Amino acid sequence: MAHETGWKELAEELGKIRTVEPLRADWHAFEGSERYGIWLFRPGGSETDEARATFSLIAARAIESLGIPPIPTPQPLQHFPDWELYCEVGREASDAIPYGLGLVDFDAVDPCSRAWLELLRRVSPSFRTKGNGTLTIKGRRYSTLTGTIGDLCEASAVFCTRLDRNEIGAQTILRSGAAARTASGNRDDKPDEAGSTTAGRSALSEEEMASVPVSPESSQPPLKDIDDDEERRNSARRNLKRTLQNYLERLPREKLLDLQELAKFWSAYAVALYDSVAECHMAGPPVNPEVLFGDSGVLAGGQTMAELRIDLQTISVQRPLHWPIPEIYRPGDPPELRAALHELKGNQPYLFSWLLDEPGFWDGLRKRVAEGVPEWRQQFQKRFSDHVELASRVLPFSTAAEAGQPVEKASVTKGDSIGESAADASPRSEASEPAATEPHGEARLSARDQRIHDSLGEHSFRNLTNTDILRDRHLRKVLRDHELELGTDAAKASLDRIRRGRGYPLSRAISKKRSNRP
Repeated sequence: MAHETGWKELAEELGKIRTVEPLRADWHAFEGSERYGIWLFRPGGSETDEARATFSLIAARAIESLGIPPIPTPQPLQHFPDWELYCEVGREASDAIPYGLGLVDFDAVDPCSRAWLELLRRVSPSFRTKGNGTLTIKGRRYSTLTGTIGDLCEASAVFCTRLDRNEIGAQTILRSGAAARTASGNRDDKPDEAGSTTAGRSALSEEEMASVPVSPESSQPPLKDIDDDEERRNSARRNLKRTLQNYLERLPREKLLDLQELAKFWSAYAVALYDSVAECHMAGPPVNPEVLFGDSGVLAGGQTMAELRIDLQTISVQRPLHWPIPEIYRPGDPPELRAALHELKGNQPYLFSWLLDEPGFWDGLRKRVAEGVPEWRQQFQKRFSDHVELASRVLPFSTAAEAGQPVEKASVTKGDSIGESAADASPRSEASEPAATEPHGEARLSARDQRIHDSLGEHSFRNLTNTDILRDRHLRKVLRDHELELGTDAAKASLDRIRRGRGYPLSRAISKKRSNRP
């Protein structure tokens, strides 16, 4: 990786971006094509050109750290499937491009910034929806969506700070699990049938080993699962609108609306929203439930209720044509004005914001969402506990001293080296020091290769390619601590020597295995 800047440093750099008016990002999309929306930096012009360029560089480094690929500028037909019809009606050229999807840095945002903005749109509370609109072309209506991130630099800095917190928390959890394993191992060491000793480590299958993340960097779920969450939410929103429309059509007039029926529809929608967010985070790395279910956690229910409040004010359906239209004109208004007002009222969409003022309706929604919280929390707690227990069983130590054992008494289990021998601990140059003690049947490694192996751990070599290891910010730090120059053939050669010496799969074998997965 070209940059080794951490989340804290990125947050500080974002705080240094200065503009007369805070840099913001406006978003516009059509319902059903949200992932292909248009992003625009505002304000534009030469006054903010340097700020926009600096932000895009920070965004590129951020998505690189997260392993998120840049998102190319969408095509017009991806943004709006009926774009050609729009051009025809608007007498635009057939090859016209919507503003915001043209040249990068001219009107379109760059792919790296787009990926970062899409992540903020999905997971940051700083993204605010402005409401829905409607575009009518030849009698057909298209629902439009708009939103904004008001202070883009501040929102990004806050998000980076949270990523830094989550990263530290994940590492602390793994270290605390390792300490617990060490204490247990020192108490329970017993000779096995062959006479060798074990250091409190249980034998795990390759599937169990693969299930433990090497280094979870945040509590955020993968981008694919966030996309799936958005698809589920869009589907729930479409189902709600269809249900509401059918219900209204069955009624002869507006006064016959049943509050209990409406509460049933909206409660089912609220549960679908909450469950979708929970499923999304369940697909991400294991995280302490207190982070998700605490007072400000994303699964505490507050975020779902905030989204429901917005939806109650923005979701609309077509007012049934057979409903009587109330008189909204005054006595003495001319017939032409009465006709215009009558048509305007009849063509208006029907909104449900009035439900917020109904006694008990909002409390009923909150109660319905709260009913599902304990069950989800129990599932996350079990998953997190299993993860900590499993991680504590497979996390290696770089030296026996870190494991709480005297260096001269460090034991070696067959097929599983967990510490250096006393000879390796002596201060000699790598050229003169002998190879570390190896289990029977395995090739000998140099002392430095042995230390690198112990620090990275068997799990890394079995499940990650050399490229994966060199890209992981924590594993790179381990390699530098062993004075291994990254980005050189020597680094890859050292990793390959360890793979061959320990009988681990080479990088190409791991890549081939991944490509063959269904």
